[in-house]
Amino acid sequence: MPPVKRKRKMAKPVDCFFKFFNPMNSAERLKLPTAFSSQQPAPLPERAFLRDKYRNLWPVKLSKVGDDWFFVDGWAKFVHDNSMVLGEFLVFKYDGENLFDVKLLGHSGCDKKGVGGFRMSVKEETEDKRVDDQKVDDEIDDSDVNSNHYMHVVDEENEDAEYGETEEAGVEEGEAEAEAEAEQVADGQPGQRRPDPFGEEIFRSGLAIRPRNPYFVTKLRKSRRNDLYIPKETIKDFNLNNLPEEMILIDPHQRQYQAKIITWDDGRVWYRGGWKSICNVNFVREEDWLICEFVGGSLHVQVVRANN
Repeated sequence: MPPVKRKRKMAKPVDCFFKFFNPMNSAERLKLPTAFSSQQPAPLPERAFLRDKYRNLWPVKLSKVGDDWFFVDGWAKFVHDNSMVLGEFLVFKYDGENLFDVKLLGHSGCDKKGVGGFRMSVKEETEDKRVDDQKVDDEIDDSDVNSNHYMHVVDEENEDAEYGETEEAGVEEGEAEAEAEAEQVADGQPGQRRPDPFGEEIFRSGLAIRPRNPYFVTKLRKSRRNDLYIPKETIKDFNLNNLPEEMILIDPHQRQYQAKIITWDDGRVWYRGGWKSICNVNFVREEDWLICEFVGGSLHVQVVRANN
């Protein structure tokens, strides 16, 4: 009697893995284990979500470099929001489509609270989607047009308080006057001065080299976080009277963001879109300087840390 051939069972793909967090190589992107990515029955998605135990969501982009896969755009925000530090662990469970459940473990080996229990939702800029039965907002946010980030995470309850005001497409004359007053020098309060657009203090100190192309120096604003003001001195002295309607903002890691020009009734010029994302993913603080250099049809952004 011939031997009975048994059907070989297909190995179940690995759906869980853990990572040790080291900010030296994991602050901006995170490499997924090769044993995990190589055993997936289908290619990993280009975009996915990270979800903590409170069902907060972070959109991330996945990128393949050689045989390895990485969390890239969006990963730095997850690290920042959860205050990740050296020696902590992350445990990931993949649903096989586009969702990674993440458990954070502190130095003690116990659950870390991370961002906390409040619910973060996703504002989507293209179309409605659902992630594991959790509804995402269908409100389109035109203020943050980003070629690399098709979604961004916001705290609905605290967003207005954090950014000082909501963003509107048109600016009335009274609002423009209030903004102008806020930029003026406050007697006895040097911390409220508008930064020198030519950055003499930075370049004299040797913290940075003065750009060869037209440029200006600015800082993070407490209000209008997604609007980048182009100083009138820069426009005048570099003869930038015909700025393009659309501008590509490029951060220190060559990530690109699209912005559109806005001109106020009083003649001031702004670029709206992407600026908030650049400041977020590069952990820019209010005391840091940002050098913005016009190169062709793009604006290259360099961050100079105040603690230097």
